[in-house]
Amino acid sequence: MNFFKKKTLWAIAIAALSMAFSFSPCSAATPETAADLVVYGKIYTSNAKERYAEAFAVKDGRYVYVGNKAGASAFIKDGVTKVIDRTGKGLITAGATEGHGHYVLASELKVSGGYIHAANVTEIIAKMKEHVQKFPNKEVYFVQGWETGGEMRDAKFTCNMRKALDEICPDKAIIMVDNVGHNAFLNSKAFEMAGFTRGFALEGGAFAKDANGDFLGLVSDVAVNYAMEKIQEKHSLIDKDTARKAIRDAADFLHSNGYTNYFDAYTNFLGKVTYEALHDEDVENGLTFNIISAYKILILPTPIFDEKIR
Repeated sequence: MNFFKKKTLWAIAIAALSMAFSFSPCSAATPETAADLVVYGKIYTSNAKERYAEAFAVKDGRYVYVGNKAGASAFIKDGVTKVIDRTGKGLITAGATEGHGHYVLASELKVSGGYIHAANVTEIIAKMKEHVQKFPNKEVYFVQGWETGGEMRDAKFTCNMRKALDEICPDKAIIMVDNVGHNAFLNSKAFEMAGFTRGFALEGGAFAKDANGDFLGLVSDVAVNYAMEKIQEKHSLIDKDTARKAIRDAADFLHSNGYTNYFDAYTNFLGKVTYEALHDEDVENGLTFNIISAYKILILPTPIFDEKIR
């Protein structure tokens, strides 16, 4: 037989076989063994002996098969099993876990308009003024995001931000937390609501003061958490509906980066409303990511008063 004719016949035979496999119905499984989902594609398994598979099957939330495509047909039943074919469309991996994040908080700031980016004193004041004008009915102004390094590395300790924020809004509390969450600028109303008086000191916290011992506006570390808790005893910084929108926004961001689990390092930064929103969203819509929550409990000694200042 002519070589080219023989090769052509083999090609036709292989094509026919391929079509037979492609179009033949797959109903090998019984109702008891049928998987809920079968996925085809290049699947990364993390198994050192067999790094990649062609298919996997899932039943009742558990993997029941990982292997080649032919073997997966035993778990498919028409009308029961959803089949997704991602062959040639990239790598499929198991969900990843993010080990330390603040995605819900970041989305709460985004959805509520509370995120600002400012790199120096002038920008911080301008952004805060713009925020107050945009949200005139807020009971408390909470924003986060100013750069704690760069131009503000030293300036944050010496600028009189308390006075500047008082000029923007003297009768409502303003809390401006930096981009790392360890420093915040407060106006006089926020100092009052937090209980920070002239002679107040706090173990683990720090306050920027002028030569006369008066607050300049910057509070750091434990003092930030203390102020947040004290102010939230009187006013909520976010409502539940906004928190729920933020949770859905955070889910979209997590999934777009391949994360299905993450450790939230300070879930109650904006109070218990975040927990209530997570619960309601899970009950009503079902959370699409697993969150491991860290609830920060602020255990403080009796406030220390410096006798020399008093």
